[in-house]
Amino acid sequence: MFAVLPGGDYICILFILLSVAAVYDFTTEKIPNELILIGIISGFVYRIPVCGEYSVAVLFRDLFLPLLIFFIFFILKVFGAGDIKLLMVCGLFLGTDVNLCCICLALAVAAMSGLFRLLIHGILLSRFESLLRHIHTSVQMVKRGGGEIGSYLEKSKKEKVSKVHFSFPILLGALGAVLIMPGAAARF
Repeated sequence: MFAVLPGGDYICILFILLSVAAVYDFTTEKIPNELILIGIISGFVYRIPVCGEYSVAVLFRDLFLPLLIFFIFFILKVFGAGDIKLLMVCGLFLGTDVNLCCICLALAVAAMSGLFRLLIHGILLSRFESLLRHIHTSVQMVKRGGGEIGSYLEKSKKEKVSKVHFSFPILLGALGAVLIMPGAAARF
């Protein structure tokens, strides 16, 4: 069952922005702030005149909810700032319900791709050992009441396979969410 998003053709701008962000992420390992700014401006233009959404509270909730959800993961160096800002752009375009579906799908795609890469490279078990050791050390540090919690992999052990370009799962998550969410899918 597919419904039409208001300004369905305009929502294609989101997918263009997400595609460009993925290309930047893979080539430079960064998502330019200028692209995020274009996304935020485009999102406001889409939501206010095209969708007729004039509630500042709703717009800011849709924009900032991904930041609230993922801030702790940013502090723990699990997600990059560009990934979170990209999810904020998605929230502005898609609204909270569809964006939460996008986030869940993106996390599932990233988890499956990461698991597949670890299996292919034969390092799945060693990664779990490193993770469990890191959790144990972090818990001990918290119990003692001090110290900075770092990345679970030392810099010397960070292989290329450990880098997750989350922008591509976000692109796939947004596309999937728009297609499967009742009342939210756009006809292109």
